[in-house]
Amino acid sequence: SMERQKRLDDLGFDWDPLSSQWERGFEALKSFHQQNGNFAIRQSYKAQDGFNLGRWVNRQRTRKDSLSEERRERLDELGFVWRG
Repeated sequence: SMERQKRLDDLGFDWDPLSSQWERGFEALKSFHQQNGNFAIRQSYKAQDGFNLGRWVNRQRTRKDSLSEERRERLDELGFVWRG
């Protein structure tokens, strides 16, 4: 029902967890790049909050062709290196 949806919205319910996960990865990648000036991220690398950035980055590289154009462009604007 709409009322139920509104209650969940008010609680900050995440209707699109996959998108949120991607945004979290993108923010972690941005931070890593600002701190280190590169994209040399080991597959096992985890961000300070425990987010597995290494695995996320690897997924972007292997799925480059199936990423949305918007996501590819955002990574390109960062200067993301597609080859690990």
